[in-house]
Amino acid sequence: MGSADGLSKHPYVREGRRIRALTTVREQDVAVHSQPGLLARPFADAVGVGWYPIDIHRAGADDVGVSTRTRPFQIPLVPCCRCASTA
Repeated sequence: MGSADGLSKHPYVREGRRIRALTTVREQDVAVHSQPGLLARPFADAVGVGWYPIDIHRAGADDVGVSTRTRPFQIPLVPCCRCASTA
């Protein structure tokens, strides 16, 4: 961090935001309109499962309501911090 005590010189600096993920979870990986099966795209390094809509806005032309429905999806391993590689 460039300081004698090893603490950040600036508050709220989050190094995790500079991480470039190996895998980016995309709408097409989890959305009902892109995944014809019962489950979303699998990830080899999955550490959890989610099943909730994407965002609170319409993400696709055929969506009704205020969100995009998803299939149950796996959550790939990510560094522990406030980061996720999504598009």
